[in-house]
Amino acid sequence: MAKARPAAKGPLHHASHHLLSTAGVAACAVLILGSFAFTAFIATPGLLSTQLAAVVTSRLVSLTNSDRSGNGLGTLTVNPELTAAAQAKANDMAAKGYFAHISPDGRTSWSWFKDAGYSFTYAGENLAVDFTDSDDVNTAWLNSPTHRANIMNGHFTEIGIATAEGEFEGHKTIFVVQMFGTPAASTAPSKVVTVTSPENASEPAIAKAEPVTAVPGAETSADVLGSSVGPAASAKPASAAAQPTEQAPQAAQQASDGHQSAATPAKASFISSLLASPHILLEGLYFALALILLVALAVRTRLEFKLHHRRHVFAVLFLMVMMGGLSVAANQLIFVPPVIGQGASQ
Repeated sequence: MAKARPAAKGPLHHASHHLLSTAGVAACAVLILGSFAFTAFIATPGLLSTQLAAVVTSRLVSLTNSDRSGNGLGTLTVNPELTAAAQAKANDMAAKGYFAHISPDGRTSWSWFKDAGYSFTYAGENLAVDFTDSDDVNTAWLNSPTHRANIMNGHFTEIGIATAEGEFEGHKTIFVVQMFGTPAASTAPSKVVTVTSPENASEPAIAKAEPVTAVPGAETSADVLGSSVGPAASAKPASAAAQPTEQAPQAAQQASDGHQSAATPAKASFISSLLASPHILLEGLYFALALILLVALAVRTRLEFKLHHRRHVFAVLFLMVMMGGLSVAANQLIFVPPVIGQGASQ
């Protein structure tokens, strides 16, 4: 009587055999370590401030518009003047090492709008520092009721986002500025009529303005747009809160002086979105590899964990523990929660 032939092993079985071999396990370990090193590299301030600056800002714009669309609000258009204003503010914080809506020399958030030549009806500003991941910053803003209010503000129609590298509290970091605006219907100077410019950056800044008619001998547009009302603003000297400055050309020069230029970000592609979110990238890579390893183990053992399958089980457990340990290390040492400060709007 002829013996029955063993069932033919398919390509999936052969693939799982190679993956769980000594060479396959070693290759997976190298991939795990390489993924950790790569995501740590692209999360460093030096790289974010150069090659990835445009990628980060475009990703943040995409996330903001996605959040608004999900809540039935219109998407925001990137305005070059708002981007220049955001870049100039980010550069100023990076150069002077502060994190606040009001600068050490008394400049309010709204003076940067004026410098860029942006006349608004409504305006807002969100800040963040210690940036490492676009999605983490956006999540932090959304988890803050005041920052979320700026992002979900139905008055706003335009946006500008910028980053800058500098030092804050003794360490190198990335500052992020998110500015919102509703352009004034006319080009007439705007007068701030209501404002919140908290000195504590953990709250957003908001402002509302209305066009005014210039009167001979009255205050200039630089004076009215740079002025503010409210406890935080009134505590500043008038000369500090409203400094005469140049218009858009000067703002553009500030934005490119020693820092990134205020180029309008393009729409974030899938690859750029991953590069701008190294935390999400690392978790995604580890999740995909863990799923592949579990499938390979199930195929290789046919869910019959016999004695000769012990080394395969130990190999998968070793790789899982390695990924889990590096994920914890990344969360503790690299992808620290960003400081978002307070939002501001008018």
